[in-house]
Amino acid sequence: MYKVDKSKFREGLQLFCHYAFKQHHPKEGYRDLPHQVVQYANSLPLALKVLGSLLFGKQPPDWESELRKLEKVSYMEIVNVLKISFDGLDYTQRMIFLDIACFFQGRDVQTVSRKLEGSR
Repeated sequence: MYKVDKSKFREGLQLFCHYAFKQHHPKEGYRDLPHQVVQYANSLPLALKVLGSLLFGKQPPDWESELRKLEKVSYMEIVNVLKISFDGLDYTQRMIFLDIACFFQGRDVQTVSRKLEGSR
């Protein structure tokens, strides 16, 4: 079992906003809703991407409704979904994923994205 540290809250918020607002900061009028989502997702990047995409284009009342639904889902259910994604990888893919995760641990999201984009 490998332990991968969560990204920092600020970086998680940036990543979430990238998917939810197509910018790196919360939009006006959404109060603390983006912060609640990032806190709920515990800054897990895949969860933030999925939730950001789910909430993209929706208004604050819709966000509040989605957050109420999420409160009914246990955090472990999200972790289990993420684990299924990891478990679905073959051995080589897992090793590549873990190498990347360990190598870039603690680095900011934009730096990692630039390096990975440049390696194509």
